[in-house]
Amino acid sequence: MIRHIFFLFLLAPLSVSICHAQSGGLIQPPDPSMPIEQRKEIALNAFAVGSAYELAGDPAKALSAYRAALLYDDDAAIQLAASQCAASLGLTDEAAAHLQAATRNSDENVKALRLLAEMHIAAERYDSAAA
Repeated sequence: MIRHIFFLFLLAPLSVSICHAQSGGLIQPPDPSMPIEQRKEIALNAFAVGSAYELAGDPAKALSAYRAALLYDDDAAIQLAASQCAASLGLTDEAAAHLQAATRNSDENVKALRLLAEMHIAAERYDSAAA
């Protein structure tokens, strides 16, 4: 418990920025001239904030952080985490879009493929589930 509180305390400045991003705030799409290493570092920090919010039981804030991370890096792990949060919030179309993006980024992402198929089956879109 103390470790989680300490983790949230360390990430508080970034989490404020990410939450503010939804109202036209601080997290903007990267400048095309921004080095890839810098984009990946920003994405990793936002992903860490999202993970902390998930651990704290706040999927809405976690999803917001994951969306911010995806502005900087379209990594399959971030897409998968965003999908799980979106699904837990009942945002099935967004969850499916994140799963599709995760499979585009990594054809070997079996978990994303399985979850995407399950979502299509639940929505009775059997042709999409088979693809």
